[in-house]
Amino acid sequence: MLKIYKNVCVFSAVASLVGILSASEAKRDPQKTHMISSRAMIQDEFSGLETNPIVRAFYTWMEETQGDISIDPPNESDGLFYDAAVKGDSQDLQVFDLDLKADSTNHDPWQKGCRHTFYVVRVMSNSPTVKAIDNMGGETREVLGFTFSGCTFKFIAIVADRMRDEEMMYTTMLHELGHMWGLPDNNEGKRSVMNGSWPASHCITHKDIVDVYAVNKKSGMEPKTGCKMKKD
Repeated sequence: MLKIYKNVCVFSAVASLVGILSASEAKRDPQKTHMISSRAMIQDEFSGLETNPIVRAFYTWMEETQGDISIDPPNESDGLFYDAAVKGDSQDLQVFDLDLKADSTNHDPWQKGCRHTFYVVRVMSNSPTVKAIDNMGGETREVLGFTFSGCTFKFIAIVADRMRDEEMMYTTMLHELGHMWGLPDNNEGKRSVMNGSWPASHCITHKDIVDVYAVNKKSGMEPKTGCKMKKD
């Protein structure tokens, strides 16, 4: 699991986010100003069992930030943008096909003027991109997912055939969503969802909450939520 600021292209079609997210609209304060206001599209190649933990991870981040991070269903233009600008004619995830170098230099990808839609895509371990990432930096690893968060392009790729069960999918999504909001990997062990090793944390700690507010320049505004820090 790592964050990539390189040239990557996601693949295949996406479908609308599971309707369960719409149910949360009635619970939200329409006057609330979100720290991060986003929309999400989930690739339709994910099965229902795979989609459930993805949506569960969405809700966990929204709940732990008490709505300061919002994740809403996509609109029609999100699908058109994906087909035209991201997917193109490719039916496979090609290594570094799309030049995102300039996009990744933006230090505030959630600012006004940037696209606030991210895409969750399903990849396999035999994908050329996954193989390249597995061997990046001369190290051999088995990545579970990777994230790109730029001003124009934002996506999370999940290596589906490395997911042992729903809980592994859930914790991987929690981790990758942390990257989407700007958090790097850390060495806090099982105490933090942003530790990049497996087995991973099943919950977002208060430190993770503090860190995500800090990186988004909202220090001092974070709610008193998250798992209690425990020694390993």
